[in-house]
Amino acid sequence: MPTQTFHNLKAPKKEKLIEAITDELSRTTYDNINIQNIIKQALIPRGSFYQYFNDKDDMYQYFMTFIGQTKMVYFKDIFTATNMSFIERVEALYLAGLNFKRDYPKFVKAGEFMMSSPLYQDSDAVRNGFEQILGIYESWIKQDQEKGLIRADIDSKILATIIMDFLNKVTIDSFIYHKLDEAEWVISIKAVLDIFKKGILNHV
Repeated sequence: MPTQTFHNLKAPKKEKLIEAITDELSRTTYDNINIQNIIKQALIPRGSFYQYFNDKDDMYQYFMTFIGQTKMVYFKDIFTATNMSFIERVEALYLAGLNFKRDYPKFVKAGEFMMSSPLYQDSDAVRNGFEQILGIYESWIKQDQEKGLIRADIDSKILATIIMDFLNKVTIDSFIYHKLDEAEWVISIKAVLDIFKKGILNHV
């Protein structure tokens, strides 16, 4: 994580450094990140960079966390809402993610490169993030079970895992591999959730 010297930077200088990091990480893979490009764009001495971060890995880990914190602003109201069902919350989360994609295209591009990086895949931040979201999904499912909206005999963890895995695959296919455009992605998300909501059997 960044040093206190980084946190003490004045806002304009910190923003310029973050912009330089964003630009570098949105145009290349982890292995090909060039710290010199960041230093040059941010207009800082090389020694200053290492006063802010221990090394490239430290900067990379920070940037992953920074993207996550920025994205959470889009989700806050969904997490705190008290009158939404589980399916409504999940749909709202993914649609909010689309707004994030439109507002921060460089973050999304950086995410494409991150997905292929072992450092990202094996990081505690990513693993803990997925576990946290899974736990939130479970809690929402249990709330709906208590309200009689979801069958009480369904294992909340299994359902949460299945839905998250399905929707993540649709999102990766769209945003990372570009198999779907935005309109097709929205249709796919809604279709997947509709299947979970209504089931696959005709009920008499």
